Amino acid sequence: MTKLEAEALEALAEKKLSENLENESVRVSMSLSGRLKIDVDGASFNFQHPGIVLDWVKFEGDITNLNRTVAKIMATINENEKLFDSLMWSYNNKGSLK
Repeated sequence: MTKLEAEALEALAEKKLSENLENESVRVSMSLSGRLKIDVDGASFNFQHPGIVLDWVKFEGDITNLNRTVAKIMATINENEKLFDSLMWSYNNKGSLK
């Protein structure tokens, strides 16, 4: 995999999440702890991967909105499992990308 392909995976993951979260601003990255980090309009969510376990949340607002957002994120990850597996592989192997 090349760095360009890894960047395309990240952009595609952000697009899929944005579409499922009704076009909210989404940024996907790797946290310092090696988790999948998803930022959504000022809120941050860290997921252990594989397994998609919510590990950490920074969210201000109504608990109903939090539950809805987490459910949509998890549904998107589950629906696009290969995409997110490849994305995490690229994060974990960033030094070996061409």
